[in-house]
Amino acid sequence: MRLTPEEWIQKKEQIYLPLCQGGLGIPFFRHIAPAALVGYGAQTLAAVRGRLTDQSFATPTQSDFTGLHWVKRVAQAYTDCRGGVQRELGQNHIPRVLQSEWGERIDDFLIHERGEMQHLMIEALHLVRREQLLNALSPPGKARLKSCSGTGASAWLTAMPSSGWTKISPTLFTTAVRLRLGLPIPEIKRNPICACGATLDHEGQHAQTCGTGGGVWWRHEQMKDAFCSLLQGLRHCYVTREPTFGQLGLSTPTRLVNERQKRPDFLAGLPSGDTVLGDVAVTHPFSIDANRLRRFAKTAGSAAKAMEKVKNDRYGEICHEIGFRFVPLVFETYGRPGEGTIRFLKEIAKLGAGRVRGGEGDEAVQTRLMDRYYKVLSCTLQRFVAANLLCSIHSRRGTRGPFQPECLLGREVAAFSGSFDSEGAN
Repeated sequence: MRLTPEEWIQKKEQIYLPLCQGGLGIPFFRHIAPAALVGYGAQTLAAVRGRLTDQSFATPTQSDFTGLHWVKRVAQAYTDCRGGVQRELGQNHIPRVLQSEWGERIDDFLIHERGEMQHLMIEALHLVRREQLLNALSPPGKARLKSCSGTGASAWLTAMPSSGWTKISPTLFTTAVRLRLGLPIPEIKRNPICACGATLDHEGQHAQTCGTGGGVWWRHEQMKDAFCSLLQGLRHCYVTREPTFGQLGLSTPTRLVNERQKRPDFLAGLPSGDTVLGDVAVTHPFSIDANRLRRFAKTAGSAAKAMEKVKNDRYGEICHEIGFRFVPLVFETYGRPGEGTIRFLKEIAKLGAGRVRGGEGDEAVQTRLMDRYYKVLSCTLQRFVAANLLCSIHSRRGTRGPFQPECLLGREVAAFSGSFDSEGAN
């Protein structure tokens, strides 16, 4: 990941968080050791009790175990974990796995085999560390961490580069990781001037929204292509790109001419018989408006929700008038999808499962399809978020778009653009 020792120390609290909580999923033994010890104790107590109760001469009770040295160590680890979580989250928000005192918990261990105990306790400990990290972050940092921890936001970190859709070049992967961790981008430090002439911040906030140079437009186009590719993989599904509302039957007398010329990103006829108009958007969970920034920092997914409202206000009424369903397909730049996007992906995963014999109602098939959809979309998003940021750096630009022959990172971008194949977006 090309992190310096100082950067690793600075960001280690986020690095050690699981992917679902906005981290990199790298385990740190010192953090999870108490949970591992309690999990071991739970399994051992249940196994010993089960073997002894089968013997006619043995009738063990709780007191027979509590005096053992290793049980005392397990009890101490459990008590310490429970106390730490309770201090950080409060009694009302303590996870159910840690709500009981040790005396009640050991009785449960002696009766039931709790194989999931370690996993549940590790989740609780990670939750505490995430709350501690959030309390220490600034509003932009809080918004970033919450955006990174959404459903499917981390799929690019677990995707195999098996096709053009899921390949990310080393330069872009490193940049995407640095964006996720909130670290400065070295290329911006060397040349901190945007193509629009503005000074770039080292974390790349300006570059995510600046339209100069075509990077934001290109990012949008690639996400649109990714969605169209997923839909074209369904059986009996047709996709038309960028139809105008005039072409779709919006009558001139009731609408202004400019409304007839509005064009959503695609029209899709689904195998279910439903016709959907979709419009893709990528929004950045950062704002110079303090009120908006506080909202992004307080509520996860609020940036995507706000953009969904903008899209619904723009297209929803018109689509209803011509009899089509409108779906806003919104992602935040750090990877978090909007609620409408998640619902739509679940819908097409259910339809896609019909291509597998007996898979129409198979939740396992639908789960695998959802995983694939998230990885394709997540890799595409992070690849072009990073490319947009790097190519926003001021340089000589002979043509429109982010792939410039003489840009600052010409070698890296050329290698990146050549990494696509016929399965990719370009």
